[in-house]
Amino acid sequence: MKIYFADGGSTFMDNSRVGYNSCSLICRTEPFPEGTYSQSCEIDDVFTQKEAQSIGNRATSYVVNDGWSIERAVRYIEQKMLEEKGLRKPE
Repeated sequence: MKIYFADGGSTFMDNSRVGYNSCSLICRTEPFPEGTYSQSCEIDDVFTQKEAQSIGNRATSYVVNDGWSIERAVRYIEQKMLEEKGLRKPE
């Protein structure tokens, strides 16, 4: 299954104050309309669409707030959810 990420359309830049720059990222389980710049990430097929959306939503937080790459954030959340399902042992 794939999850898709695109710019959320709201970027706030305040170069006069440290930490006030922000951006947004949205996630969907369906592709964005043609012409929308987006990035997809493959996840394990054991997840339902609702769980896939949850992975994407949680991953966006790591991307926006902590500067992680989309791939790293998705893999981290995916691993946590697989462990919760008992499908992978903690590393």
